[in-house]
Amino acid sequence: MKVVFIAHNNSRTELEVPVGTSLMQAAVHNNVHGIAADCGGCCSCATCHVYVQQPYADRLPAISAQ
Repeated sequence: MKVVFIAHNNSRTELEVPVGTSLMQAAVHNNVHGIAADCGGCCSCATCHVYVQQPYADRLPAISAQ
């Protein structure tokens, strides 16, 4: 799956990642600048802000605890 990370300065990093890979894992494993992932993926440190553009948001599964 193609994932595009857009930094605050509008620089883009385009990656191909396996389906099921978290965005945080994809960013960390590909050295995407600005993704510290200090919490290890448990959403407690708030360094990985994600905005999903329409119409892609409607294609995501419902929010869950997992």
